[in-house]
Amino acid sequence: MPDETRIETEHGNQTHEIRTWPLFWEAIRDGFKRFEIVLNRHYLPDDTLHVFEFVPCRMCRGRGSIQEYGRISEPKCEHCQGSGGRYSGRLLIVPVTYVVTRHRGLGREYAALSLGTPREEQGAHYPSDPDPHCIP
Repeated sequence: MPDETRIETEHGNQTHEIRTWPLFWEAIRDGFKRFEIVLNRHYLPDDTLHVFEFVPCRMCRGRGSIQEYGRISEPKCEHCQGSGGRYSGRLLIVPVTYVVTRHRGLGREYAALSLGTPREEQGAHYPSDPDPHCIP
């Protein structure tokens, strides 16, 4: 193990809200995707993720603005009105079982989370401020 690797050994009980596109949401639900790479918000084992399914706009691909040649050509996408897409209302409750930060190949501002068994919730409320950096 590289000497810069940090493995969280403390335990937490915070709830974090993130959003992800349908392909990845379904992979988590079905147990194929057992990890998440996120901006490090001091995640700890035993924290809980509320993973909201976010359907990106087809025109701006979830960005909220139209980009051409690396420049923003339209300040707000006309199709989604700048929202980047919409929430489907599907939610997964997922326990965080293991956290790695400061590992070679993983930027200092990111964390790799190992995910436990997800539980699907019906009639989810929309997140207050999901982590926008979890969108691929």
